[in-house]
Amino acid sequence: MKKVTLIMVFCYVSLAYSQVNLKVDNSGMLYVSKSSYVVVSNSGNLNIDANGALIMDSDSNEFSSLYVDGSSTGTAEYRRWVASVATRDLVSAPVTGEAFNSFYLRNSADIHVGTQGPGGDLLFGPYNNDDAFGFYYESLPADIYTLDPGQGYRAAAGTTLSFVGDINTGNVPVAISRGTGRYRYANLIGNPYTTYISAADLIAAMAVSGALNSSYVAIYGYDGDVTSDGSTWRVINNLNAGEHDIAPGQGFMLYSDNDGGTITFTKAMQITPFELDDFIAGRSVDSGKKTATEERYNFKLKIENASDKSFSTDLYFLGAHGTRGLDVSWDAGAFQLPGLSIATQLAQDSDGTAFQIQCLPIKDLSSNDLMVPVYVKASAGVEYTISMDASTLPTGSEIYLQDIELNTVTLLEDTYTFTTTESLNGAGRFYLTTSSQVLNTEQALISGVNIVSVLNTKQIMINGLIDQAATLSLIDLSGRKVMQQNLETSNNNQYIDVKYIKTGIYIVKLKLRDSGYVITKKVLIK
Repeated sequence: MKKVTLIMVFCYVSLAYSQVNLKVDNSGMLYVSKSSYVVVSNSGNLNIDANGALIMDSDSNEFSSLYVDGSSTGTAEYRRWVASVATRDLVSAPVTGEAFNSFYLRNSADIHVGTQGPGGDLLFGPYNNDDAFGFYYESLPADIYTLDPGQGYRAAAGTTLSFVGDINTGNVPVAISRGTGRYRYANLIGNPYTTYISAADLIAAMAVSGALNSSYVAIYGYDGDVTSDGSTWRVINNLNAGEHDIAPGQGFMLYSDNDGGTITFTKAMQITPFELDDFIAGRSVDSGKKTATEERYNFKLKIENASDKSFSTDLYFLGAHGTRGLDVSWDAGAFQLPGLSIATQLAQDSDGTAFQIQCLPIKDLSSNDLMVPVYVKASAGVEYTISMDASTLPTGSEIYLQDIELNTVTLLEDTYTFTTTESLNGAGRFYLTTSSQVLNTEQALISGVNIVSVLNTKQIMINGLIDQAATLSLIDLSGRKVMQQNLETSNNNQYIDVKYIKTGIYIVKLKLRDSGYVITKKVLIK
């Protein structure tokens, strides 16, 4: 620790460490520069008199920090860097309790005008998961909502915005909800502290909270990438949480389950010292720490077109945590997929979720029966290539791409090129395998078709390519057929309305008419 002198009145502090109570007197100032931190340790308390000033600063890649082990009284100011309108940013209030109209008066010259509403709407506001179009709320200058701890906001400034309020020193619970809009499961929250917090500790809390969809136990950080490749979200889960910490006032997205719940930021998640950054592209977020060592190999599966639009998904082979089924907080569902995108579905027990990250066991690298459905979203009549990128697979490993429609198998040392005859939006045409043998087409179909009960809309979703007509039957537990419906061939999701079916457990039987193959799934309808 560097030796420093802490002066309480009208001083600038580059680095400070205190084992006693800290007080900012009337007419006094404590300034914490963007590259500095202050620690009030050993249960020490902070008191800021009514006419005293405690100011914390930041810029585009450095964020000051103040940690108070005890309690804090009085209001402080955090000058939090917010990206420009060119990229925009997701932020939260590092100090809290101020009404938005007061916040706006102090920052009116720097907050950009909004893009969605009538004149006067501002590019600052929370995400509204009840919005039918998936829009962020854009605030009005007179809004009096409070900048609460843990609430996230989309914003644009290109400079620092001044937040004035209380320093949070205790645990901070934040409600997680499922809305009714286009992205109903999205929740924008953020770091409520004037310190960095441990991403690994937050992921651990998320994994046991019950508030999140188990396929999406990850932190989705907006990285400011507005390019055509669609890589908008930096996904942080147990694979990389040890390499990332979350800056003061940093916002991010979480994915709710059907019932929602609460995520609690705890005092123990706070960390210091640090010299880190936030999620915006082009700036380092690697703390130099690494996730617990574990044998691992990985590669990216990439799709692109002639216009240089591209998207990629990650597959890992792990020594301890990877399975063919769902590995909570290791696998990560794709938060949002753009018009051109690629993902995978679980190799086993898939419910149709498209995964941005999927973890598999290392032993699958030498298996001959691995079959991973590949989810593709692409337009009709366009030539695309699928390839392996950034591979760390051991020498001798062979991953193949099977195209069920064209009955081809390609070793992914090469690029696979195809032209779509109709739009793709789902899994069933492509599979990743570790065998060069052409898979049995019916076996692939059965693996790729998923039957999912959509509880909130009371529908049954058939996900995956069906290349022949089929009959769907719904059977109750007494063996009585309560519904039957014919399905045509389809590349896209098909939805069956079951609004008039009583609540209960049912068996869905999907019979392919030409071959006679049958797929069954037990579902809950309520």
